[in-house]
Amino acid sequence: MSENQSNADLTIAQQAELETWQAIRQQTRQRLGRAMSVALIYLLAALAVGSYLILAVAEFGQDTVIWNRWDAETLELGWMRLVALGYGGLALLATVGYLSAMMLVGGYLPAWLCRLVNSIPWIGSTMRSVVLGEFCQTIYLSVLRGQTYGDGLRQASQFVRNAKLRRWSAESSRRIESGQAIARLLESLPMQDSPLAATTAFVANELSVNEPARVWHCAADECHHLALSRLQRTTVVLSTVCLLACVLLAAFPLLLTGSFLQVYLRGQLFL
Repeated sequence: MSENQSNADLTIAQQAELETWQAIRQQTRQRLGRAMSVALIYLLAALAVGSYLILAVAEFGQDTVIWNRWDAETLELGWMRLVALGYGGLALLATVGYLSAMMLVGGYLPAWLCRLVNSIPWIGSTMRSVVLGEFCQTIYLSVLRGQTYGDGLRQASQFVRNAKLRRWSAESSRRIESGQAIARLLESLPMQDSPLAATTAFVANELSVNEPARVWHCAADECHHLALSRLQRTTVVLSTVCLLACVLLAAFPLLLTGSFLQVYLRGQLFL
């Protein structure tokens, strides 16, 4: 059954709310991916310019003989090539981190990497809200249609765009059919956040028996609002950190160049 067909029995207000949640998730993924792409471009540009400047100074100063008091000495600038090599390593590390984060945003990250990448500050927490919003929406729809939690978890194993949570949902659907309580299963959820913690408490205390759909609706709505607020904070942090990193990475080669020119022009080494 397609998603449109499965939503045919919902009211107009409920369908509109589902479309709003879907738009929030899509907007969060797009804006987060765009912010990370811009940050990577600026970072790689700063690393490229810095390494070029360092290598140019090292090439210019190769075999340069200067006078230290009355002794002729040859400048040793091999360490500058090591610094340039370190810049290349930083570029490679930044690219790998960017690709991993983009796979997390798109939902293509393997399950064994999800926990590691989810621990990335700000980005991980933002995507955790998005994924949990998908999960809560799926359970909310299943409860709204009078289906069991096992059916909802089975649907979540196909709908949620997070490999680790999909695997957990598939395993939990089998465990709940064998008689395990939903509250105990939610406590083992691979990612936890405040909306899910509150929902788990409601389910565990059987406070949602009369209105289970309302409980899951509130959890899904809270996750999506939390994703928007975290997105704003994440974009600000990314732009600020990227700006500071680019300034520092560009300032260090300039400092090395200025130090080399002082040594070269004055003809002595400064310790």
